[in-house]
Amino acid sequence: MDITFNCDKCGQSLTIDEAGAGQLVDCPKCGTSLLVPDKPIRVETTSPPTLATGSADSKQCPFCAETIRRQAVVCPHCHRDLPTAEAQAILCPHCGRSHNDLPVSLKEARENLEREMILFSLRKHSWKVAAAATELGLARPTLYELMDKLNIQRPH
Repeated sequence: MDITFNCDKCGQSLTIDEAGAGQLVDCPKCGTSLLVPDKPIRVETTSPPTLATGSADSKQCPFCAETIRRQAVVCPHCHRDLPTAEAQAILCPHCGRSHNDLPVSLKEARENLEREMILFSLRKHSWKVAAAATELGLARPTLYELMDKLNIQRPH
């Protein structure tokens, strides 16, 4: 008789011959070592209930933004390892990434943000400086000055 159970980490259903009861096996999906139970454990064959965004038992995956169970360790949608509670404390709340390379000064942070915004707008408008300047709320000569100051050059 086969023993069927779910991986505690990713929810993958595993079926093992009863001779494997009490032994360690690796989940084929996430690689977690699992102890094969002595008897079958009820496996959900239906899809898990959908979680309401913002409910107490759900959270948002910082990588794919899907709603997942709060206690999940691996996102069931993008299959990426979720940050631990300790790591979560130092992740950016906006992008979900670690910013260990934070700028040294406020001036550097401001220049980095200006550079990102200017590059985004220039790329969006196919490097048409007048259109980017309008979008950024700048005069065209001011945008040229900022591009020079931030060493932003039009691609060749």
